[in-house]
Amino acid sequence: MRTKLPLPATVDPAIGELALSRPLANTHDHQFPEKQRLALGPRLDWTLCMDGYAVGVLSRAGMPQDKSSLICTGLSPEEKWDLVAPYWRHARLTGVMQPQILAARLLYGVADINRETVGDITRQIQAANRPGICRHILQDVAGFHHVQNCSTVQPIYPVDFDARDGFQLYDMDLSRILTGKALPDLAARSGREIKSFADYLAAVDWCFTQYGKRAVALKVVNNYWRALDFVPATPEEAASAFAKNVLGGEPTPARVFEDFMLYRSLGSAREYDLPIRFHCGFTAGISPLPDVRPSHIERLVASARGNRFVLLHAGYPFAEETVALCQAYPHVYADLGWIWQIDPVWSERFVREFVTACGPRQLLLFGGDTGFPETSFAYSLGARLGLARVLTGLQRDRLADAADIDFLFDRLLVENSRECFSLEAKFGM
Repeated sequence: MRTKLPLPATVDPAIGELALSRPLANTHDHQFPEKQRLALGPRLDWTLCMDGYAVGVLSRAGMPQDKSSLICTGLSPEEKWDLVAPYWRHARLTGVMQPQILAARLLYGVADINRETVGDITRQIQAANRPGICRHILQDVAGFHHVQNCSTVQPIYPVDFDARDGFQLYDMDLSRILTGKALPDLAARSGREIKSFADYLAAVDWCFTQYGKRAVALKVVNNYWRALDFVPATPEEAASAFAKNVLGGEPTPARVFEDFMLYRSLGSAREYDLPIRFHCGFTAGISPLPDVRPSHIERLVASARGNRFVLLHAGYPFAEETVALCQAYPHVYADLGWIWQIDPVWSERFVREFVTACGPRQLLLFGGDTGFPETSFAYSLGARLGLARVLTGLQRDRLADAADIDFLFDRLLVENSRECFSLEAKFGM
């Protein structure tokens, strides 16, 4: 990161400088294609920092839902601020808003985000809205070693904007394949008619052949509608569920089909060296907390030691289960993407607990999990400062010496992600 930030008094200056200056892997994001940003033109303004997480914080502070759609409306920057202002004090201390304020200081030279500064911030954003702006913020300003994206624009794999530039990498969406919802996209992309279970399996195999070498991981978000307690199923059971639920449109959940397809995908994941990245833990109220516990996945990871599994969001808030799974299974990784902004204090405790319980190798430190470079940069500041506080504490408590601190920086900032996702072998990184 090529910007300066005053360090908290509780952070050792040498540790803080390293935390803020060294490259950082962004292992989970949803960056929109730059062409979409450029097309916004004059509608682009300071509400870039009002992503879904910020709107959620403001809503919990009492902002009515009908005022929560702030981006790209016809209001002036100041009028938009007037919608936010009554709730700002409740929101500004959170792990979502504090990093946005820090980022605004670094990017736009303002002391705070308020009614007096939102116009200036908007003018600077619009003046800089030229080709190359996204790469500039992500690489030159945020200092990301690379960015791993899960596309929110194209299903399965985003071929139309895969720059193949060795900086932005993309997951392949496995969830739609597991549920059968990928059928129309698979048929269109492969040019095949899919009228049977055998046709579907052949199309899935085509998909792995087409995108397996390009993708950096497989993404599974099934715990938004079920627990991750996948169990082996027979081809006959899966074929019956496919006929009823996928082709027949039966509305009842076809968990047996998901189960079969996941276990079948393990072989392709090994063939194309693709870790399987599970959304694990908190779903912001969509799934009941008992259904999102990381321990549900143990049967799967115990039976597939030749695969690598990433527990995205570190299984928040079930830290002990995530740590225990990583202790028991060296092919399981914990990824703190999203959680630095959701709960920064928990994230710091988790890093300290994980490093002292498991060692650092299986911990992936940061993912922005957002759509614009500015917000991803902001959240990375929270992670960098959080890591600096953790490592300062380990040194203060004589749990780590100077050589240990250097090693932890190497592993947590970049090396763990390079190893987990085979970045050197697959992408030359």
